[in-house]
Amino acid sequence: MTTGYQNHFHTPNPFTEEATPTTAGHGYFYTYGNALFIMINANNYNAADHEALIKKAVYESQNLCYTIADMKQGTLRNPKGVFYMSSNSATGSKFYELIPQQQDYIAARNQDWRPTYSVIRITKTSFTIDTYDVETGKPIDESYSIIKD
Repeated sequence: MTTGYQNHFHTPNPFTEEATPTTAGHGYFYTYGNALFIMINANNYNAADHEALIKKAVYESQNLCYTIADMKQGTLRNPKGVFYMSSNSATGSKFYELIPQQQDYIAARNQDWRPTYSVIRITKTSFTIDTYDVETGKPIDESYSIIKD
């Protein structure tokens, strides 16, 4: 991670134990209210490093992950355990080709080579991600939400 980046951004709970670190930095995690945010170093292609970071951030006893069949695009109500949501906001150098076959753990994916940003809203009973096109401000997908009644 460059000194300039470190001078501008605080990365709490850095995961410096990566087996294959990159010059782009490392993953980290933090909590905000009842939500746990995990930032994965996507420049590191070592899935074992990503898994180790997630295990560090999430207690093993709570790691009851959902499969993609548990949620269709939209809303998941009253989940038990942990459900992972990822917003793929990107610009410029972070555009990548999608592999031809969609992974079975991904509900939806998009690559139209346009910059995007995500808005995350958290309340006592909900967590919602909306992703928008930077130039038009239009949503690129439906909202994804976790609701706890």
